[in-house]
Amino acid sequence: MIDEKFIDKWGPIDIEDFEYNNIKRLVEGDIKKIISISKATLEALLNWKASRTKGKLNWENFEDYEKKFKEILELPKENKLGKLTELAGFGVSIASAVLHFIYPNEFPIIDIRTVETLQATDYIDKNKSIYSIRDTIKGYYYYRSVILDIAKKCKKSLRDVDKALFKYHKINLSK
Repeated sequence: MIDEKFIDKWGPIDIEDFEYNNIKRLVEGDIKKIISISKATLEALLNWKASRTKGKLNWENFEDYEKKFKEILELPKENKLGKLTELAGFGVSIASAVLHFIYPNEFPIIDIRTVETLQATDYIDKNKSIYSIRDTIKGYYYYRSVILDIAKKCKKSLRDVDKALFKYHKINLSK
């Protein structure tokens, strides 16, 4: 059962928090200063989340990314993820990470490991394909509702929940 004790056990502060907090500060600074996300900040975010994705982006036309980041700031919550997935190299997983750093209390980061942990603990239907959850907009919003419910019930941040699920998977399910 994923409760406050589970999150306290599996999600304590670790070395990765330094990098996470640095990216969070970079994104916050970019949003205030340029009302978008800079190339350097996006690269840092991708290095943290999934560095292999960097090769899939159209870096030569980075202004397309900057425009899309500005655009999503004005959109309703339910349209932000879909708009970001229109960008070259952006799947649901990367789009969720970008949204999380812009809106850390509203958008959890989706990852195959956190989805598997939720399936193993019966919070997400085991019969649903992991990829139909992780790689689709509909799947992401299903995942998001589960994570938001856990965070609210446990009085924890989305980051606390994410870290606990990820670490639990690393120790117990990655065999």
